Amino acid sequence: MSSHQTVFPAATRADWEAMATKVLRGAAIETLTRHDEDNLPVQALYPVEVEASCQAGKIIAPGGAVADRLTYGWDVAQPIWVPNNPAAIDQTNRIILDALESGATAVILWLEQGASAHFAQLFDQVTLSAISLYLCGEEDGVVAYDALLRHALSSGLAANMLRVTLGSNVVARGVADQKITSVLQAFGDALPRHIFDLNGLAWHHRGATAAAEIGLILTGAAALLRAAPDPAVLARHLSATIGLSADILAGMAKVRALRLGWAGLLDAFGLNPEDYPLFITAMPGLRMFTLLDEDTNMLRITTALLAGALGGADRMASWGHNVLSGESDAARRFARMSQLLLIEESGIGRSLDVAAGAPALEARTDALAQAGWSVMQAIEMAGGITNEAAWDEIDQMVLNDATTRAARFAAIAGDESNRMVGVTWQPAAAPPAILNPAMASYWAGLQRPAARVEALRQGALDQARRIVILRPTDSDSERDTRAAERQITSWLAIAGLTAVGLQDNAVAALETARPDVVIVLAGASIPDGYDGIVMDAAAINAAEDQLSGLEQIANGTLTSIKDGEARNG
Repeated sequence: MSSHQTVFPAATRADWEAMATKVLRGAAIETLTRHDEDNLPVQALYPVEVEASCQAGKIIAPGGAVADRLTYGWDVAQPIWVPNNPAAIDQTNRIILDALESGATAVILWLEQGASAHFAQLFDQVTLSAISLYLCGEEDGVVAYDALLRHALSSGLAANMLRVTLGSNVVARGVADQKITSVLQAFGDALPRHIFDLNGLAWHHRGATAAAEIGLILTGAAALLRAAPDPAVLARHLSATIGLSADILAGMAKVRALRLGWAGLLDAFGLNPEDYPLFITAMPGLRMFTLLDEDTNMLRITTALLAGALGGADRMASWGHNVLSGESDAARRFARMSQLLLIEESGIGRSLDVAAGAPALEARTDALAQAGWSVMQAIEMAGGITNEAAWDEIDQMVLNDATTRAARFAAIAGDESNRMVGVTWQPAAAPPAILNPAMASYWAGLQRPAARVEALRQGALDQARRIVILRPTDSDSERDTRAAERQITSWLAIAGLTAVGLQDNAVAALETARPDVVIVLAGASIPDGYDGIVMDAAAINAAEDQLSGLEQIANGTLTSIKDGEARNG
């Protein structure tokens, strides 16, 4: 693990603190600090380090050939579903060829069970020696690689001419030392480029935080290295796959923190980390995708890919922005072009660890690496991933992470940091797109916070609700009343609901409107004789789960009336 010590000239530190305190009007600088999902501090200001022990280009170096990285950038991969359906393979082959002809240098194949039987048809006109392949999905890794070798040999290609990563994920329940050993023995001397992939992306999709994802990858690597006859040989044949969010700094820190954790693990096995760089594949996580205004997913893809590029990922790929409803050629092309622009126009691939030494990034990298290491230690103390008993704790940890995130998202109206563009901001009038059944099948454990809002929006469209916002006739502050009404209007807009504003003395207008729900602002009185459903604006804003009230309005199950309402005599 790296460590950084901040050294300030006395005058510089005093000036910095004085300036910050003045801007904050006397409040402590620490009041700007927030905490991420792993409860790690994220400061608004980080002091510049005068002296720092930076290992740029060494531990925080890409896992591929450095010369190739600086010349060509990272592997631009296209993820593709491969069905076990001969009639659909020609279309899949067309998608592969289109990707390779327009900038992709790698292909990630999600194989249905039995799909490897169609490799000859799938790779028609594909020059396998010119690209890298990542084989994963339902198909067993040994079976898929054996089918690939047979196809390659029939085409005149030897095994050493292929660059193949097997998605034989070891970070999963039911993996034992014997299975790890049997996979190693199955390949003999014809080892693929990466025989095991430490798939953190799968856990990212289930809801794991960054520290949990890193900890799971590291404990999986520990199990592999312990089971290997020679850890030094296996260390060269491991890769890791991680999920990226739309937070650029968080994504950069995640890639770098994983490398630091890997370095610490190799050191524990007596290996020099600089001789065994970890090959990292980074993908924008689908848990941040939405079926509402799917074009906003392009923003998330772009920022996530930028984070992976700056963090030093060796291979990157992204599903198209509309993959949840059925991926289009244009969406696939956009995801590839985003990477090519970063390489060719922005030149991000022409340097190693481009943000090394930046105080915020170094501090967050170290904190996340330490947190991930702590997760790994906790799992190892429970027996490691080859111990079935440890998986109850692992599953509970990830479930807690997902539940906590969902709870924060449900409090969006009161916390802008949890809002999501296209879902809770600028809500579209159009209904959500329809989830592709294939997605529901392939990603059965995917935890998407936006899914709850999608269902809510669809419910509101299916059954229109009449809503009135009741304003106080006599108010000490018209500005406060308008602000409160805007807040409720924004809250309703999350569900695609709208409301009419009325003064609390407009009894006849209220009777004419015949609302399903009346929302009462502070200071307003409910007209005498009104016995419909009433919601209190202050109670809405104070609720921990602010989506629940919207769901009750949308589906017509809201029955509770605030006790002791003021009534207008």
